[in-house]
Amino acid sequence: MREKLHRINLTPLNTALYTIWMRQHNNIARSLKKINSGWNDDRLFEESRRIVIAQIQHITYNEFIPALIGKSQLKTRGLVLRNTGYDSSFDMKLIHQTFNVFASTLGWIFFGLYPNVIDLNFNGQHPFNMIYENPSLVQSSRKFQALIDFLASSPILSPGLHIQQNVNNLFGDKNHNLTIFEYVIQLSRYNRIPSYGKWREYCNLPQAIAFQDTSHFRPDVNIETLSSFYESPSDMDLLIGLLAESPEIGSLYGPTFGCIFSEQMKNVKTGDRFWYENFVGSSAFNEKQLMEIRKTKMSKILCDNAILHTMQPNVFRLPNKFELGIEQYRRLEEAEGRKQRENNLVDDHSGALVVHSRLLAPKSESLQLNRRASILREATSIILNENRKDLPNDLSIETLKELLPTIEVDSVIGNFTPYLGWNPLPVDECLKRRLPCDHTSPYRSYSGWCNNLKFPHYGNSFNPMRRLMPPSYDDGFDKARSKSTSGQPLRSPRAISNAVHSESPAVHVHYTHMLMQFGQILDHDMMHSPISRGANNTILNCTRCDSPNTVSMHCMPIEIEKDDPFFPPFHSDGTPRCINFARSLIAQLTLGYRNQLNQLTAFLDASYIYGSSECESNRLRLFRGGALNFTNLGCFMAGDERSNEQPGLTVLHNILLREHNRIAAELQRLNPYWTDEKIFQTTRRIHIAQLQHIVFAEFLPIILGYETMRKYELIPKTIGYFEGYDENCDASISQEMATSAFRFGHTLIRSDFPRMDKSMKITNDSLLLQNHFSDPSPLYENESGHLETLLMGLLGSHSMEFDRHITDAVRNHLFAKPGGPFTGIDLPAVNIQRGRDHGVAPYNQYRELCGLRKAKNFDDLRGSMESSAIEALKTVYTHVDDIDLFTGMMSEKPIQGALVGPTIACVIGEQMQRLKKCDRFYYENNKEFTRFTQDQLAEIRKVALSSVICKNSEYSKHIQPNAFILPDEFRTLGDLVDASKCPPLFAHSDGIHAHAFHFHTIAYFGSLLLDSVFGHLV
Repeated sequence: MREKLHRINLTPLNTALYTIWMRQHNNIARSLKKINSGWNDDRLFEESRRIVIAQIQHITYNEFIPALIGKSQLKTRGLVLRNTGYDSSFDMKLIHQTFNVFASTLGWIFFGLYPNVIDLNFNGQHPFNMIYENPSLVQSSRKFQALIDFLASSPILSPGLHIQQNVNNLFGDKNHNLTIFEYVIQLSRYNRIPSYGKWREYCNLPQAIAFQDTSHFRPDVNIETLSSFYESPSDMDLLIGLLAESPEIGSLYGPTFGCIFSEQMKNVKTGDRFWYENFVGSSAFNEKQLMEIRKTKMSKILCDNAILHTMQPNVFRLPNKFELGIEQYRRLEEAEGRKQRENNLVDDHSGALVVHSRLLAPKSESLQLNRRASILREATSIILNENRKDLPNDLSIETLKELLPTIEVDSVIGNFTPYLGWNPLPVDECLKRRLPCDHTSPYRSYSGWCNNLKFPHYGNSFNPMRRLMPPSYDDGFDKARSKSTSGQPLRSPRAISNAVHSESPAVHVHYTHMLMQFGQILDHDMMHSPISRGANNTILNCTRCDSPNTVSMHCMPIEIEKDDPFFPPFHSDGTPRCINFARSLIAQLTLGYRNQLNQLTAFLDASYIYGSSECESNRLRLFRGGALNFTNLGCFMAGDERSNEQPGLTVLHNILLREHNRIAAELQRLNPYWTDEKIFQTTRRIHIAQLQHIVFAEFLPIILGYETMRKYELIPKTIGYFEGYDENCDASISQEMATSAFRFGHTLIRSDFPRMDKSMKITNDSLLLQNHFSDPSPLYENESGHLETLLMGLLGSHSMEFDRHITDAVRNHLFAKPGGPFTGIDLPAVNIQRGRDHGVAPYNQYRELCGLRKAKNFDDLRGSMESSAIEALKTVYTHVDDIDLFTGMMSEKPIQGALVGPTIACVIGEQMQRLKKCDRFYYENNKEFTRFTQDQLAEIRKVALSSVICKNSEYSKHIQPNAFILPDEFRTLGDLVDASKCPPLFAHSDGIHAHAFHFHTIAYFGSLLLDSVFGHLV
């Protein structure tokens, strides 16, 4: 080290800080050289020096001094900096100098804050008296970084009348006769520094004549010892008095120190013509330069020049894990933004990338939660990786998984937004979360708020999902599962899709395609986990195989292996081909493992019709007669953004909108004095009850079978009320339900959607699914029978068999650009990848949970899987413990009397049990204020999906009584439903006003159906 001042090498900590500022100077000089290539060395040096001095001045007065004497003292002592503009406090008459008292006493007081040793973790502990004038610890980058980390993360010794022995003897090993504090006392006496009492008088502070008058001293000061050296407190050497004083609020030291120190720093500021905020001739910075200097933080200086990844915003205060998380999140956000500006190009706005991303787009509320969750993720990372030394050595990853989420962070979460410099709209604008809850209202909120009066947030939209098993991440917390039990990489989800989920022509002999279609719309009532976005909410293009490094850490593209039967493994330019996949948006609001978000309410509340927030609902309403809006033009808008995903889904959306408007029109006719709001909310309540009954009485019995329905108490009552509501129950959707179990319907999807006439005979205009993703135009094709023939096709055509096989329409062509080769994505591969992304445990772990014996090898699967399925699994998994949950579930044989296998039945049964028991508004509940009357409930129990369809369709005059069962099974029995005999929703009860919504009857009114009933979604 060539610095003339020997103090640069006093301790390695001094050396490290000198080095930091030397590097900062050189970095600035290099930047100036790039911008001003014509400047000579002298100009570059002086300009760099000028900037560095300004930065040091700003840090000293903006960060260091407030930490030392407290922010409250700054204004009274004339040390406040300006936020904008220039400072006018320069005094040319002032003698600008270092006070003798500062040089002789105050400047030495900080040695009392040093700890006994420097702890450099990997490089051991170093006593202070052994590192005097020894810069060797700075002579490697690793040690240098450790020194800076020690400075920023280690606590100071609490101020007081003490000093650590190794520090006090710092000079001792170099043949000095005095300890540091002995030297300071001797120096101050030699320089005739007045006594402590004189300085108290100078600072207009009360005098302490006797030691009985020392109530302003720290409690741990030994008065008896002091009195043995001094006759009076006023006689004490200044150093002793400063160390003995109790600190002022927000300060490290007492008022005498604050007075003298502030006088010195005020002199430095007001006596310097070149002070960085001054406007004095050519020495002044312009306003733009000044604003940049005001952005300087010591943390940024340290990070930039010690190549550190994280640092608390204020390095003069101990790191707060949450603040570090904020800082790291900021840096990641900046880095992500740079990568995306360079590489995140989205050229084709009609391809699978854009279509899929829009269907899984995050709402504004989700983005707000994601920012908070991202900070907590980074805080978790810091705790586990960079600060692991602070944790007990015997804490396992499994223990930490349970421990970290229990740490209270609510008080910190509320303070995140100011750190981020971001001002979102008030949550209350769309998600009204008012307390206390109105327990008398018969109407559920859109967001699920206050469904549970005890825990109002349970089951709400924009809540994290829950788990049936602990998460399975590679690092235990965040990194997607990618390793097999042998430590080798898991096979690509696309390879698994090819081996296990290849297309099969088998159709189901009993069930209609409507079973698949109702299952999809039911899925859209319960779950919607959005995917990550780029900077400024842009779509992430994760199609490149190197996109995790070049585009975003949220990219997780699916590899296409060399022997793929459909997708070429390489592009025409020779680069590897991958399937686009972005990780799901994170939403955990605790420390600990990564968790994902559900944008919908968990409850069966027809949110696909009405939305999951008040703002969404308002966009869908006509605000006249309680009706939902409708039009005959354009795409369709509904409560769920996926309503146009494929034509069959859009058809069912239209039928259910018509049913709402049919009920609303009849309510208005019977109750002309009702307001639009009352008609709308009452209609919504009735419609939700009908749909819940269809789910529990028609759909679930087919899927789960009687035994599973009985086990999970899902069978609806025939009379009376359900009395099993649990006020401590959380309805939130499980990860296993969302990522795997309720995706069973993908095997039921046909590659074509037949059009059928009124007699359920196939016409010549069937739709190929692969050509009609996000294309509602078939609903407008009058020559082909528009919506009606598609509806009859759903009722009259077979669904595919439940098995592990899935049609190539969604395995090779999902969301493909029509006519564009290899532009689609693979749905089962996405399902597998999504499970890994969400940290869902492998299939074998759920066998035990669901009552099956855990398999030790592939042969143990033979009781629950066909031999062909097991052989297919062996080709892509090296061990039974590696099987992904989705693939394992789909490979199981159906249980007796059910459509699905035992593990799917278990996960769906568990979820549906909670959706029934946890819902205060469940249609059969006996809760006061929310229940239907016995008569109303009896009428709801008469509703079937077929009756809803026949009331709202032109063609469905003769359809089967159960829309999920093929009509051929019943025609010989003469059981087809005649539309003219569709049951009324509520029987006429003359003169009796129904509880809660006060109507006489809602009857089917045949040919008097209003035109609005046949209106389309907005």
